[in-house]
Amino acid sequence: MTTIRIRDPCVFVTLLLALSDAYKEGTLVPLMKRSVFQQDVGEWVSVLPRFSPRFAEDTFIELDNFDPNDVNAFGYKMAFSFGDHEFFTPWILVMSEERGLLAQVDFLLRHDADSILSMDYVTRYSTLDEPAEHLHINFRWESVDEEDRWLGQLVLLLGGLLSTAFLVASLRESRNTTS
Repeated sequence: MTTIRIRDPCVFVTLLLALSDAYKEGTLVPLMKRSVFQQDVGEWVSVLPRFSPRFAEDTFIELDNFDPNDVNAFGYKMAFSFGDHEFFTPWILVMSEERGLLAQVDFLLRHDADSILSMDYVTRYSTLDEPAEHLHINFRWESVDEEDRWLGQLVLLLGGLLSTAFLVASLRESRNTTS
């Protein structure tokens, strides 16, 4: 058995924070990207921190878009993953004759005090006749009150208790009618 001794308390605290799933406002949220082109699926790769969202801070990113005259861009798809692959998108088509050129991706991330609860996204496309010069990526955060979550859990608990009481009453009633 190997024993690791950490003598510096700063290193210990840093390790604990790294192992924690909790986020603080402004903390970098790991963002991964994966792409597929002509049936060749790439690996998940980390997105540079300057293009990644920060917890509970709305962010707008503008990237140069694909050239609509580049035939190789047709069929190119990408997917995104947030955190430790907790929330991810299905494949997003970058350019097609039917939809046009991807112009904007809006991510809505719902969070409580220190964790991401859910992620939704919407894509917008420009026409190939009037292609968007830039790809806009928006990370918008929506806070979910602890009180709302607590109330939701209370409703679920009470519903479960009422269902159990109803089931027990039904079983007793069926025993009384059979005897």
